[in-house]
Amino acid sequence: MATQDVMIIVDCESILKGVRDPASQIFMFADPSIVLDGQGTDELSIQVNNQDIIRWFVFPKVMQVQGSEDTYAVLAVGNYAWDQSTLLKEWTAYQGNGSIWTYQSDGVPLTQGQDVTAKRVTDYKPYIQANAALPGRPDPGTKQREAYYFYLNIYKGNGNAPAVKDYSWDPYVTVYQP
Repeated sequence: MATQDVMIIVDCESILKGVRDPASQIFMFADPSIVLDGQGTDELSIQVNNQDIIRWFVFPKVMQVQGSEDTYAVLAVGNYAWDQSTLLKEWTAYQGNGSIWTYQSDGVPLTQGQDVTAKRVTDYKPYIQANAALPGRPDPGTKQREAYYFYLNIYKGNGNAPAVKDYSWDPYVTVYQP
């Protein structure tokens, strides 16, 4: 059992302008060893092994609204499996609480040959997780493919309500029994 991460980049500015075109607004990336097709597109198709864990992290393409103090945030808030498939189970949302390295101070000039001081800080990288599971006791070499929907809420500025609610599209997962 392995954990496979998928990074999703969302063009919040375009979506907030009222455009609904996942092909130009959603960019999904995963380790090339699990990608079947569509790296960098909204139709990423990955293959994972039976019992793998898949984690989807969602980030805005632009973090801050140009010319403003407002920032963007994106959360995956739901999912839907086509045909009520059983390949992806135990969907769960996590805060992604952890720590990251950042600069000790802001605005430090970068001088050749001189190190910049770093420190650890608390960080959150929310993600949605599902377990890949082939039904029954599959024979070695068995594969099944599933399309699923993601629903995203996009937040702008300090408001508590999403600026865009339930933006969705449908990528694919193939689960394989080695």
